[in-house]
Amino acid sequence: MPFIGLKGEKKVLELFAIQYVYSLSSWIALRARDAAHSSSSDQSLNTFLIVGDPENNKCAPLPGATVEVLQISDLLENVPKDNVCLLLGKNATESNVKKMMKKSSLVHIASHSFFDEDKVENSKICLCPSSEEDGWLHPSEIQSLVSNHIWKIFVMSSCSSGRLKQLGGDYYGFTRSLYLAGAQRVISTLWTIDDVSTNKLMVKFYVNMLILKQDVTVALRNAQRDLALTGDSNWMAFKLDGLGGRIAIDQGE
Repeated sequence: MPFIGLKGEKKVLELFAIQYVYSLSSWIALRARDAAHSSSSDQSLNTFLIVGDPENNKCAPLPGATVEVLQISDLLENVPKDNVCLLLGKNATESNVKKMMKKSSLVHIASHSFFDEDKVENSKICLCPSSEEDGWLHPSEIQSLVSNHIWKIFVMSSCSSGRLKQLGGDYYGFTRSLYLAGAQRVISTLWTIDDVSTNKLMVKFYVNMLILKQDVTVALRNAQRDLALTGDSNWMAFKLDGLGGRIAIDQGE
């Protein structure tokens, strides 16, 4: 049971908007990294990578993921078209995704993901294979994509993408690799989720963040609360690691 799912007289969800960090030292590092880039032009949300339902014969289709990313891209109608990369189905190859990840300030991937409890390094996100890549994005591959700019927010709209395993004095998984690669905020899930429920929550999250200009932490909490009010328990699977705050959107001239 995640902390936000606990309840006494009232649910934690109703009282607080929650974000997680690994440790005090990682929080300090995130704040310092954010401050170091605060005057750079790449700090506004001006480049978007939206990936949905990659075509891979080892993964079942996710029609809800396709609807999800199309609805999210519709919310970016005022952003210059050259600044939004939408990769669907067979176009969502691992090589295309990696290439565009290096250029994007926001990344959203709606796909399958698998957490390997025995060998965390074998955990993977399903993408479309190509002649250059096998179609599986691993934590180590993400960690190697360190670029000159940071990801303001990285969303893994996929099953168990936020799970971690403690090895020694550290925790390993996708969120750790993203943090080391330059992500300031990571939204992920703790267990298997339904793609229709995920679609509803994610679209509401982006409306809250982009249109209503809510703090990222509040935007996610409000989206979770709306889904909870329908009786859908999938809301509890989602979490935010890293910084909160409002994110500026650069919509061009």
